[in-house]
Amino acid sequence: MIPIQAAIDEYIASTRKEREPRISMSGLGNCMRKLILTERKAKHFDFDARNYRVFAMGFQVEEFVLKSLRAKGIVFKEQEAVEYRGITGTYDAILRDDESDALTLIDVKSVHSMKFNYLNKEGVDKNYAMQLWGYQKALEGKYKLSHIPRIFYVSKDDLRIEDLGVPRSDWGDKVDAKIDEIEKWRASDDLPPEKKERDWECFVCNKKSGTKAWCRYISNCPVMYKEYQDKGGKQ
Repeated sequence: MIPIQAAIDEYIASTRKEREPRISMSGLGNCMRKLILTERKAKHFDFDARNYRVFAMGFQVEEFVLKSLRAKGIVFKEQEAVEYRGITGTYDAILRDDESDALTLIDVKSVHSMKFNYLNKEGVDKNYAMQLWGYQKALEGKYKLSHIPRIFYVSKDDLRIEDLGVPRSDWGDKVDAKIDEIEKWRASDDLPPEKKERDWECFVCNKKSGTKAWCRYISNCPVMYKEYQDKGGKQ
């Protein structure tokens, strides 16, 4: 049998770029302990091959959407690296409305079609909104942007689009408040307290460790933290 699955996994692994251990725009919605531990280079569980396939598939869908927007001729700028108060990231695109000359920042997020069953009821995801407003704040001094950036949710199953605006009144101040908190903990030798709810990465960690660790870092995981201590590590 031709090892197709292995070939795909090997290709994804060969093209994957390791991220630097720093806080980025995409992490602004994460729990504070996870962010600080990232910068302190704490040992953590790696994602498995399936996780990386999901990421790769999401990238393909998002890139298809951007190609479609380019073909329509409405992309003003795209995928520029930006920085706001020491937090960096790369936004997806700024779209141009030829009729009004308005510029709108967008971020494309690929999801399963089941997401659309409750998206309008629950609203935009916190992590996505914080990331988008980090980009918006970084760009406001450079471009005359619409005051309401947008998230395009795209179904991986059928390319259905749900376009949601993310107002400043809901999220703009939260970005600055989060960065204020990051700066406070950066100056401390202590760790932020554990969060009281889990996000999707926590469930990945739970499956790997067999525990109910709050996140995938050793300081919160009994299995990995014991291994870390046994090897002489210090928090």
